[in-house]
Amino acid sequence: MTRSADKGRVIEIKHRLAGETSVYECRWQARGSREGVVYYPLPGAFEFHGLSLPAGSFSFGYFWEERPYNIYHFHSPAREPLALYCNIADRTRIGEDRIEWRDLVVDVLILPSGDCRVLDEAELPAGLAPDLNTYIGKARDRLLATSGELVAATEARSRAFLSR
Repeated sequence: MTRSADKGRVIEIKHRLAGETSVYECRWQARGSREGVVYYPLPGAFEFHGLSLPAGSFSFGYFWEERPYNIYHFHSPAREPLALYCNIADRTRIGEDRIEWRDLVVDVLILPSGDCRVLDEAELPAGLAPDLNTYIGKARDRLLATSGELVAATEARSRAFLSR
């Protein structure tokens, strides 16, 4: 990161391939010219893909304009890491008060045990452009090949935010 953020409000805007948009209000943790980290408290208990996130859980969202993915680092209310949830993405843009990105359906869930799960590949739309399909496959393979490094680097960065 080139500079610290003021922990002010930031809007995360997620565009899906099917055209829907979701908007989340977060707080900056750090912001650079082409990357950013946000804090998002989950609105309640949540379960997905066999992972239970109890009420009071939160995430640090890591976004980069140059990487083909973003990462949500989920933590329990006791601040223990629960998982890395990596979204394959493109069109990520980081501004002063917003982060926008396009969700490309396929995700990789990395558990504290190191176990990796590729999620939602069956949900890719039929007729997806070959170049986009290739992009998604390469990003998935990169996440799987570097999962250990990603966990170590992300946990170190998140610990620094938690110690503030």
